[in-house]
Amino acid sequence: MKILIPTDFSESSRVAFDYAYSLFNTFENVEFVLLNSYEMPHSGAAGGVMMSLEDAMHKESKRDLSLEVRHFKSKYPEVVIESVSIFGEIGNSVSRINKKNNIDVVVMGTHGAKGFKKALLGSNTEDVIETSLVPVISVPNKTEYRPIKKIVYATDLQRIENPEALQPLCNIAKHFDAVIHIVYVTDDASSVSFEMETDHPTLKDIFKDRKKEFHVVESDDVTLGISHYIKEIGADLLVLLPKEASFWRKLTNNSVTEKMAFQAKVPMLTIKDKK
Repeated sequence: MKILIPTDFSESSRVAFDYAYSLFNTFENVEFVLLNSYEMPHSGAAGGVMMSLEDAMHKESKRDLSLEVRHFKSKYPEVVIESVSIFGEIGNSVSRINKKNNIDVVVMGTHGAKGFKKALLGSNTEDVIETSLVPVISVPNKTEYRPIKKIVYATDLQRIENPEALQPLCNIAKHFDAVIHIVYVTDDASSVSFEMETDHPTLKDIFKDRKKEFHVVESDDVTLGISHYIKEIGADLLVLLPKEASFWRKLTNNSVTEKMAFQAKVPMLTIKDKK
């Protein structure tokens, strides 16, 4: 199992690595890939100067990655870590590494460093989530790991094109013997009558071997409804499988992400419904 962790050498990135290690270290054959993606600052410098600057940034990236690997190896002596330094925008870099290294999941922090070293993690976690075909776990700053016992899977009750896409969720639930709370938010709960349980055989089939509960949450705001439910049951992980662009934008704009992931202080696993 290969886990990619983008880093800008910030505390948030270290929190993401610690969380990823704690979550996956008991899985079989786990390897971590630590990625630093750097970009040239916008300037009107001549070509030669830009080339020299790029070379300097590459050396700094490689040096800092070496220090990060040393840091994590001192904490987790048995961990297997590969480090990669790439010039380019973070979303493209993650996609390239995902394809080349057969990454299973990306784990990244939601707040990045500021200034010269920043890898755009803070503002571009959303971009990575939106562009990555690999599942992404975004970890709020200062998250402290706890074993996964309660998972909230937020559904819009639309047809799932590829049920296999939810396999990562099933694997985590099985590994930790966790309960999956399948949650649908509506502004009129009385009109649903638990149709997700009676008329949604796909979900029942996907989670047939897993502990599960179906819940209808009444709220005028989907994201607030999910956030409140997470807090109510003390969930350990939120899972989203957005399919339509409009639904995706609604769930991933900065204010909504703050409501759901930051305020709830719960890591969020996003999975693409791809074939």
